[in-house]
Amino acid sequence: MLIRFLSLSLVSLAVLINATAQTPSKEDRTADAAAIRAHIGSIFQAFIDWDVDKIRATHSEDWRGFLEGSRVPIKGIDEYMRANGIDWPPPANAPKSTPSPDATRGYEMKDFDVIFYGPELAVASFNGEFNKKTGNITTVTRRFRIMDVYAKRQGNWIQVASHTVVDPAWREEQTSQPMAISPPTRCWPSAKRFGRPISPTIERRSRS
Repeated sequence: MLIRFLSLSLVSLAVLINATAQTPSKEDRTADAAAIRAHIGSIFQAFIDWDVDKIRATHSEDWRGFLEGSRVPIKGIDEYMRANGIDWPPPANAPKSTPSPDATRGYEMKDFDVIFYGPELAVASFNGEFNKKTGNITTVTRRFRIMDVYAKRQGNWIQVASHTVVDPAWREEQTSQPMAISPPTRCWPSAKRFGRPISPTIERRSRS
């Protein structure tokens, strides 16, 4: 009886030690958390600059999720790019995409939280917003509630899934006050994840 009890105790201890070894502590993930946050920041900047190649490179081939206005899950990078108003895959004769940085536009991430579910899987949740600076005044142009799923592949973190919606409270604030909208803003669709105006050329292609 004693031998059986000791055997069970040793097995239980071994399982506990193994589980502890496979569950990294929060202190161990500081660098990973910083890398994921920086990666998300690069996605924000890519949308601000309308850097199509960068947008593609920061999302996995097998990306899954929902964007603002999505009624069904988006499956794969091609659907993700098209959901953001980008003609993808680009036609063979399409001119090379050129980023258009705008120093007056920026972004901010608030209430950022990331949790790890093993060495190569993480979920980041936060409120993200785009803003535009005019003189000394900074105006929020779009605010989102975002949950991103990250996987570590070939040693690097990459976004593999997301659920992104416009912040309902911010939307209500905007609809409750009159807003002057320029003709281009009325005519062009917006990038569903980040609200970047799309050029008329891209609009025509996405509708063809």
